[in-house]
Amino acid sequence: LARVMDTIDSITKLKFYMCLCSCKTIEGHGRLISHEEACEAGDLLLLHTYAEADAFSCKHATLFVSHQWLGFSEPDPHGQHYEAICQAGAKICRDLNVLPECLYLWVDYFSIPQRNTTLKELSIGSLAVYASVARYF
Repeated sequence: LARVMDTIDSITKLKFYMCLCSCKTIEGHGRLISHEEACEAGDLLLLHTYAEADAFSCKHATLFVSHQWLGFSEPDPHGQHYEAICQAGAKICRDLNVLPECLYLWVDYFSIPQRNTTLKELSIGSLAVYASVARYF
């Protein structure tokens, strides 16, 4: 029973808040920016609990994007992932008739803290929750 409860907790409790950014804002960046840069710019919407994240995703279009790093010191040195993310966001907006400012994305590089390893680990521990509450994957 304890293992079952732990499994349920792993998909219904956030260890670190869910950080989203609108498609329109991402398009304005011109490249993937780090979590810290997005925080400093005030570009992230923070959802602190599972209930908040779930309720938000029920009312808004949300897309979960996880990508592999293509460089050693930065995740997307030539903008390949950035371009693909923007194209995916534009397609969802077009197909679902959603404005870019109304589509919110969770993208690991700006949604997961990069400099603070403790916060990074907590966020990684919530990946299953982030993926499960997002409408699109």
